[in-house]
Parts: sequence; structure tokens; C-alpha cells
Amino acid sequence: LFKEMHELDEKYAPKSEPPQPTTNPNPTPKPPEPKKEVVNTFLKHVVHTTSWHIESEADIDKYCEQLKRQLKENMREGLIYNIKF
Repeated sequence: LFKEMHELDEKYAPKSEPPQPTTNPNPTPKPPEPKKEVVNTFLKHVVHTTSWHIESEADIDKYCEQLKRQLKENMREGLIYNIKF
């Protein structure tokens, strides 16, 4: 379902205007930009837990650091994460 939602977003997103003609008779073509992979996931799949128990600011710091570490471990070039809550 997430993939279908992403495809619908791309389908109905506003299109960019076509490029205006140039006066250069031999323009150098630009290489196509690499398409980025989109990963749809839930937050609980990133942090591997379904709840957090927070009693103090130290708990907040601990869970935020855990989330940051997990995201950095899973990131790679050309990847977009859509994280659902």
C-alpha cells in the first residue's frame, strides 16, 4: 500500500515546465539524475521496539540517540526513508 501511495504521489505531482529552446545548435545533453529508492517503513521497525518509557530528560536523550544511531546505520546514498508513526 505504501508503494502504491508513493506512485500516486508521483503521478499527481505538478510537472515541471518543458525546457525553453536554446540558441546553441549542439547542446550537450545532461546525464540523467539517478532515481532515488524510496523505503516506506514504520518507526517501530527502525528502533525495534513498540514503546518508550520516559521519566526524565536523560531518557529522552537516550531514545533520541538510539533513533539517530539506527537511522545512520541504515542510510545509504540514493535512499529516501518515509517513516510512518
